[in-house]
Amino acid sequence: MFARVVFLYAISYGETHFYYTNANKDVLYNNHLYLAIPIKHGDMDNNSDEVTKAKVELTITNQCDFIAEMINQYDVFLTDIKIMRYYLSTGDVETEFIGRLSTIQFSVKDASCSFVNLLYDTQRYAMRMIYQRQCPFALYGEQCKANKYSHSTVTSAELWTRIDDFHLQYSGKLPEHTFGGILVLPNNSPVFVRYIENNSIVTTSRPVYDAYLDNENNPYVIIYAGCNRTIEMCEEVFANSENYGGFVKLPIDNPIKKNSMSNGAETIKNNVLASYLKGQLK
Repeated sequence: MFARVVFLYAISYGETHFYYTNANKDVLYNNHLYLAIPIKHGDMDNNSDEVTKAKVELTITNQCDFIAEMINQYDVFLTDIKIMRYYLSTGDVETEFIGRLSTIQFSVKDASCSFVNLLYDTQRYAMRMIYQRQCPFALYGEQCKANKYSHSTVTSAELWTRIDDFHLQYSGKLPEHTFGGILVLPNNSPVFVRYIENNSIVTTSRPVYDAYLDNENNPYVIIYAGCNRTIEMCEEVFANSENYGGFVKLPIDNPIKKNSMSNGAETIKNNVLASYLKGQLK
C-alpha cells in the first residue's frame, strides 16, 4: 500500500537523467517515471531553515543505472540531485533539497553519496568567496552569524491569505526589511521572500499550499528580516559589520578597464579643442 508521502529523486549526471523514488511502486510525475528502488537519504528536519540544509547523505542500491554509470565513468561529469517530497493523496510536491555530489563510497550492496547544497553551503568557502563589494554569506548562516531571532516579527496567521501557489497577501503593513527575508508559516515550513508588491503581496521562493496556513496548532507566521548584502545594511540594521564578507574598499570603477595612454590622449584632445575654440572666440 502506498504511504501518504514519498520522496522523488531526480539525478542529473552530465546530460543523462535518472528518476527514482522510495515508494513501493513506480511514480509518474511531470512526465517522468520515477522508478521504485532501494534508496533513502539522511534526516532533513522540515522545521529547520533552508540555510541549515547544507548537505544530504544518500544511500542507493548498486543495482541501478545511475550507479552503473558512475562506476564506468566516475568523476567525469558533474552530478546534481533534486529531492522532492511528493504527497500521494493530492499530487502536491515540495522541493526539499538541491545539491551537487561531493563524495561517493561503494560497498557490496549500495553506495553512499554525499550531496552538498551549493547555494547555502558554508564549507565550500573558497568557491563562494569572490572579490566583490557585496557580502556573499548566507543570511543567518554559520559565517553571517546574525541572530535571526533578534530580527523577527511575529504576525497572526489569520492576517495572511493564500492567493495562489507563489503569492501570499498580508492584511497589515509588512515590516520594513521583509524583502529578501524568510517567512516561517504555521506548519513550520520556511519560504524566502522574492518580491513584494504594494507592501502587502509577497512572492515566495517555492509553492505554498493551503495546508501551510492551517493554524490549528500554530496561529503565527514569523517574518525574519532580509538583507541587501551591503555594508550599510549590515551595520545599520544587523549591527553585524564584523562578520561582513564583502570587500568594501574595492574601487567602484574597475581599474583593469582603464588605459592610462587613452586617458592621456583624451586629455590632450580636450585641451587642443579648448584652445581652438578660445582662438575662434577672439
